[in-house]
Amino acid sequence: MATKQSTKISIDGKKISVNCIDWDIKLAKPDFKSADMCEEYGLFEKRRNLITIQDKTDQVTEFNTLLHEILHGVVWLGTLNASGQPLDTEEKEELVVNTITNYLVGVFKQNKWFRDYLIQSFDTFDNNK
Repeated sequence: MATKQSTKISIDGKKISVNCIDWDIKLAKPDFKSADMCEEYGLFEKRRNLITIQDKTDQVTEFNTLLHEILHGVVWLGTLNASGQPLDTEEKEELVVNTITNYLVGVFKQNKWFRDYLIQSFDTFDNNK
């Protein structure tokens, strides 16, 4: 039985829109001289509208990291990390973003029917425009 081969979608150079704000996505190699992308797999830079993901990671790590950084952006847009808000320290924000990301990735990875359902649902939304 033949298996369906799909082409890997490259995220490098893509844009993702969240609440009508476009964020650029770029892949970056670790730079050990400057320590850029050496300690982390990704970085959300709100002032630059940029998500940087470490290049050459496996597919699950890349997906997890991209979702993680998008959620940091959602936290920022929703002002959940502003003074007096629930995620007002870096530690609180990282704990919540990391936990939600890891569990969502598990749900997506372990439930192909749910991934198909999401695609079908969003395809239906597009047809209703």
